[in-house]
Amino acid sequence: MPMRFARSAGYLDWDNQPDPFRRFEGAETLLLPLNRADDGPAYDDLYIHDGAVRRPLDAASLGRFFELSLGITAWKSYQSATWALRANPSSGNLHPTECYCIIPENAGAGGTPGVFHYRSDLHALERRRSMERGTFDALLAPFGRAGFFVALTSIHWRESWKYGERAYRYCQHDAGHAIGSLRFAAKCLGWRLAALPNVSDAEIEDLCGLNRGADFKEAEREAPDLLAFVDAGAPADAEIATDAALDENVISQIRAARWSGTANRLSADRIEWEVIDGASAAARRGKLQIRIPPAGARAAAEARVDDNDLPRAARVIRARRSATAYDSKTTISRERFLQILARTHPRPGEPPFDAIEGLTTGGAAAHLAIFVHRVDGLERGLYLCIRNPAAADRLRGAMRPAFDWRRVDSPFDYLQLYLLKSGDMTAIGPAVSCNQDIAGQGTFSLGMICEFEPRIRRDGAHVYRYIHWEAGLVGQALYLECEAAGIRGTGIGCFYDDEMHGFLGLRGRDFQTIYHFAAGGPVDDARLQIKPAYPEDRYRSTESGFT
Repeated sequence: MPMRFARSAGYLDWDNQPDPFRRFEGAETLLLPLNRADDGPAYDDLYIHDGAVRRPLDAASLGRFFELSLGITAWKSYQSATWALRANPSSGNLHPTECYCIIPENAGAGGTPGVFHYRSDLHALERRRSMERGTFDALLAPFGRAGFFVALTSIHWRESWKYGERAYRYCQHDAGHAIGSLRFAAKCLGWRLAALPNVSDAEIEDLCGLNRGADFKEAEREAPDLLAFVDAGAPADAEIATDAALDENVISQIRAARWSGTANRLSADRIEWEVIDGASAAARRGKLQIRIPPAGARAAAEARVDDNDLPRAARVIRARRSATAYDSKTTISRERFLQILARTHPRPGEPPFDAIEGLTTGGAAAHLAIFVHRVDGLERGLYLCIRNPAAADRLRGAMRPAFDWRRVDSPFDYLQLYLLKSGDMTAIGPAVSCNQDIAGQGTFSLGMICEFEPRIRRDGAHVYRYIHWEAGLVGQALYLECEAAGIRGTGIGCFYDDEMHGFLGLRGRDFQTIYHFAAGGPVDDARLQIKPAYPEDRYRSTESGFT
């Protein structure tokens, strides 16, 4: 509410600002190949079934996968301060998300399968443990094809250092962004990626060594988020066996083996937030043993303009930035705005939302309440974009009876966009987003209205995480669409949920606003200096394999 924020330290303790990079001291470090060429698919091809040529799984393709998903895209500096920008956005650029992978020997990992931690500062893999080929093959067996595994974890302290109790929610948003980044990077290589719902948090801890007290000592612990399978060997229309369960005996073998490396401590001191620890414990996922029904017929591919000038996907991903201010004048066309919204819709088998198809039943949870400020050919006002038709009647019944509900004509037959209320919303946008002017300065801003308490009651507390991951995925799609459209987006984690609910007429907890976003013409800070992501000699020396 406007009169009270969630608890935090109330100041920024710069002496204890967390190190943005996790390291495992003593672990073997393998530098990944780097290739700056924009020779992958066109950006629009990310949304087409056969829009990318499948690359073989080797060191070069693995390097491209991590560079375009979690790698550094540039360094910024101002006076004595320098900080990294990454392909995956993060609340406050604090990056609580860490990534591990379990890869085979043909991925170039020194000829030996193993468990590795990805270091974005070096664009390198740290070997946490080696693995016998038979063990890796047994882990892979339920999927019946070539591929590897990636796991995401969260260091809550990196966010709570600044945001206090809000940090847990922000970590879940960031995990969603990271899932989207991984999925788009996989698509650039012609691969598929899907989260595995039948892998428990405890199993992720075993697979990644997160529960090894001797390896973490005084270092900040990491909470498991998810394990995903990256299918690098099947045709684009092949389904991933997301209902597969990993062999418990194989997991036990991995857990009991010899590990290497000791985690670095990120801060000399830290504040413990009981509410975060409690939320994390309550939302842990056990071994669900569920089987998700097939997603249904695969969606038809979008029409694509045959144009050699289409931007490359890699270029859009590397250029993505979070705007800090908008110019209050840039507009976009009605057609482009509708395409941006269409790309936020889940369609079976299409990125990025197919990455989480197996996690929940009931379809998409998030819907978009949009404040349209400057879209040519579209009336200013409040709009609602319904991302799951099954929720349309419930949403209409939950909102203000006086809303107009005028459907907007669209070339996308699945896009349900309604004008609820005409008028200038440039004051309302900031008023519900912690009075941040950026929510009224751009072309549009929005709040993600999610089906909330009924889903958590039905499927369990861990679904709280899934709902926020979906919101992060929506945010990632918006970020890239804005970049491709020549504008820029920014996620907004601070908002007044009660005020947003009151404006929409929502009561109770059936629907909750859980993430905001704004887009527009960016105002760049000329004082900042931009530096390349990695040293020049890295691109010359590691093009073909590990060093």
